[in-house]
Amino acid sequence: MTTLKIGTEIEWSCTIRSRSYESDWERKSDASIHGNYESHEFITKVPSLPEIDTKNPKAGLDTACNQFKSLLSCMSAIDVNASQGIHFHVSGFSKKSVIYSKEFFEFFISEYKKMCKTPLELDRVSTSEHRQTPYGRRQNYAQAVYNDSNRYKAINYLHAYYKLKTFEFRLFASTKSVSDYRRYLTFLVRCIAKFENRTIPVDTFHAVDDEPSSKTVIQLKELCL
Repeated sequence: MTTLKIGTEIEWSCTIRSRSYESDWERKSDASIHGNYESHEFITKVPSLPEIDTKNPKAGLDTACNQFKSLLSCMSAIDVNASQGIHFHVSGFSKKSVIYSKEFFEFFISEYKKMCKTPLELDRVSTSEHRQTPYGRRQNYAQAVYNDSNRYKAINYLHAYYKLKTFEFRLFASTKSVSDYRRYLTFLVRCIAKFENRTIPVDTFHAVDDEPSSKTVIQLKELCL
């Protein structure tokens, strides 16, 4: 059994009618978000991070969804489009090395494709190297590169780990649906739970240093525990 802490970053073009969300969420502007309203990114505050048990996730999922509902209730209008996404920052893994692996990455991408229900969701895992959208060009999140410091991937491993000690799951499309939000979280927890008891040789985990000017290859010993 593993208890995960999961924080959400959700991108919306929206109009805010109330700031009562501020007990659980902080707000930032984001120039990459386009739409008919102002561009905002809402981030779960650390004291409010839901804790989700991989064996019995219902209570934690309920907490996360109630926070999402409260945030929705503070908006008077929301425009969701392909320029936006939902990112989940996850910590508390029983074995970080198993999640930080090509095996998990490829499993996650494969299962995501099966989980998709909408064009926006499928667009996130397009096979094109760089997808052209009305909002500009976006990187191919499904590209099977997991051992570099580029955070614009389906799973942002190194950048997020160096900065926050989390892994950031960036593949999910933005939504204003509570049922979709719960579906995303449930899917993510199930993927992690499926791998938590696996063993993968630690000598396969290497990464490029997060300093852009450096070409040094290092072994991330913390991730191999």
